[in-house]
Amino acid sequence: MPLSYFATTSIAQFSQKFNIATSISVIYLISDLAAHAKEIKAALKPEGVYIATFSDYRNNPSMKNIEKIIRQFGTTKMNLHMLDDIASAFFAEGFDVQVRRMLPSGYIPLDKNERWFLTTEDRLHFEYEEAYMFRMVAPRK
Repeated sequence: MPLSYFATTSIAQFSQKFNIATSISVIYLISDLAAHAKEIKAALKPEGVYIATFSDYRNNPSMKNIEKIIRQFGTTKMNLHMLDDIASAFFAEGFDVQVRRMLPSGYIPLDKNERWFLTTEDRLHFEYEEAYMFRMVAPRK
């Protein structure tokens, strides 16, 4: 099976082109989830799969620090979506929606110069409680 890779800010040009699409830590940068779900549906073939990772930092004690870093170095505003917000946007487009936690498979490496998380406890909270992977399957048509 041939493999195609595209990095783009707009997927409107790809009508029913993909069997699978992925986004890694991108959803928190998307403000209009309904429009995103519609675009993904248009780009996927019927029963195509969209895999998206998402970090739900809303309850992390380091949230303000994380948001500050994103504002300082990013060009796009951080959106504090809930899991239900994401699922609802894709349900509205007819997707079958599944989600799972992304649990670490081993030890968590620590960095003495950590900037993202204020404490090791906050980092572990993220690793065990806040990292998710969605699997959304497009409708048959």
